[in-house]
Amino acid sequence: MAGKPGKILIRMRNKDTKYLQFPLCLMQNLFTDKKGTMGKIFDAGIYYLSINPKFVSDQSQSGNHVLYQWYRHKSDLTDYLRRELKRYYSNGTLTPDPDYNGFVGYLGFQPCEIDDLNRIMNNDPEFHQAVIEFHQVHKAMNFTGITGNAGLMAIDGKAIVKNIPAGHQWPMINKDILFDFYKHDKDQWQLAQFAAYIAIGSIIGATGIGYKATNKQMILARMFGYSSHKAMPEILNPLVKELMDNYSIRYWMDKLLQQLELNWKIKIYNPKSMKSIIVGNEKTTIEAMALKAETGRRSAKIRALKDQKIEAHNKALNN
Repeated sequence: MAGKPGKILIRMRNKDTKYLQFPLCLMQNLFTDKKGTMGKIFDAGIYYLSINPKFVSDQSQSGNHVLYQWYRHKSDLTDYLRRELKRYYSNGTLTPDPDYNGFVGYLGFQPCEIDDLNRIMNNDPEFHQAVIEFHQVHKAMNFTGITGNAGLMAIDGKAIVKNIPAGHQWPMINKDILFDFYKHDKDQWQLAQFAAYIAIGSIIGATGIGYKATNKQMILARMFGYSSHKAMPEILNPLVKELMDNYSIRYWMDKLLQQLELNWKIKIYNPKSMKSIIVGNEKTTIEAMALKAETGRRSAKIRALKDQKIEAHNKALNN
């Protein structure tokens, strides 16, 4: 997104959804290209939302929408749609409205060439798909209250999403938080909080209960866009390596997690007797997390005790 003219995002109020999902790997460039990373998260999030069944578009509605953009906001279309529409108008396959308007009195926008466009879509699968995808992206943008160049978001978002392997983590982010980090300057400490917040969200995932057991090493890997410590490359950007080394120190990771508890509505249950920690979101309670942890410890002790008894029994039989 960064550096592309016209691709400007604006927050709008009173919209139906607050969150976008995006592939975790985009976080790998957060500390070296903050604005570019935020832009890619918007692109991927909007495109990923647009392929949700709720945004499936009717062919005629999609064609109507594309023609409206052709008459009113031509620059908002993808390069492909602009080129193909120009070609179809030039060769006479499409006949433009003589007033270049498309509006028919009280009936609203009723382009005279819609039937011809539908025939083209029926005979040109690539064009048909491009029209449908563009309309769905536009609907997803309207649904979230995000404005900008739908054509660029459709192309860039699709390019990101189609290259994400199955099983990859797709954390969610509040679009207002995302917009704030996109628009405003943030220091490394603020970016670290954002990264840790995303990391914990990706670990909790869609569990339904709002918490999950993990460890600090996993949180650190997810902060920098990797599914686990094992998935990290041997050679890292020097700045990223410096930051990872810093937050590998217990003092700094504990301080970071404490900041999330104070200001990001994240809950942490980390008794000294446990090697792992339990992380939770605002929908859960410390009590529920503690009960889960202590129940798990008790179950582990019972299993260990049973194993000891079985081992002792076997030794007795062999003597």
